Amino acid sequence: MGSDRHMWLREKLSRITPEETSGLAKMCNETNYEKGGWTALKLISLMLYTSMYTTILKKYKIFKKIIYMDAFAGPGIVSVEVGGKKYRVLGSSLLVPLLYERSFDKMYFFDTNKKYMDCLEVRLKEGVENFSDKKYILRTRDANKELIDVLKTMGKNDHYLAFIDPEGMEVNWSTMEELLNHRGDIIFNFTTGINRVSEAGQIEKMNKFFGCEEWKGLKTHEEFVDLYIKRITSISKRVVMTADIKRTRNEKKYTLLFVAPKTGGENPWLKNIVNHLNERIAKNYEKEVNNILAILNGDQKMLDDFLNPGMRTLDDFLD
Repeated sequence: MGSDRHMWLREKLSRITPEETSGLAKMCNETNYEKGGWTALKLISLMLYTSMYTTILKKYKIFKKIIYMDAFAGPGIVSVEVGGKKYRVLGSSLLVPLLYERSFDKMYFFDTNKKYMDCLEVRLKEGVENFSDKKYILRTRDANKELIDVLKTMGKNDHYLAFIDPEGMEVNWSTMEELLNHRGDIIFNFTTGINRVSEAGQIEKMNKFFGCEEWKGLKTHEEFVDLYIKRITSISKRVVMTADIKRTRNEKKYTLLFVAPKTGGENPWLKNIVNHLNERIAKNYEKEVNNILAILNGDQKMLDDFLNPGMRTLDDFLD
């Protein structure tokens, strides 16, 4: 039911906009990452996957250290503008530490933007109860180099969760290969902008991203995603599942790739969480996010106050 879908979205949005978000957002002269409402759907996906990941990993005593890596960390707060007003939600680099801090032994954050990194450090020290420079490591450097450097420090009984959320094609295939050579899960944001790079004839950039020339002749976003998944599964024992993030019903912004080591039981937990996301996330769009953010921030009345005699469900209000 549509109303159930929207109520689900409201509950999840409330979790990534906790009470302390406003205070953290005001730090560093409002140095926030400005994006559309669809970004919140990606962050909800990260939250739900991390919750499942940490729950599963707790059951396995063989892992010595559990590591989180955020390759394009940003300042920790995302600003979503709706009708001239800005609503703040936790970005990945604050969301995971604030909600799952106790589940990781070390957390790494990378970004080439020094202003973002400086601001993120201020916000982490304010928002995280037991902040420690030894546990929270922030580096203002290229993610390709930093990811590989962290992997070199990992022991054979360590496990990682890497959230890789580039603007475009900043991640080299050689970096992905290194990630796949170590124990860990990856959430990778595959943007639709790759089509434009291909059409522009940027051969070197495309080759660096895919690590091959098989992309030549491909035209659609779906074809590029399929090739990337094929490349992953051809060199590692990984299962890859996907969830699309859309601005509207017909406008896809990107595809999230969930990459996990293949298990003897064929990864039932991975299938459950990604199927759940596809049932919920893929059917919610920017408009729904924006309306619910306005409600959560008190700029729209509660739904019952809005419904007129012709409105019987939440769908009538949001659609």
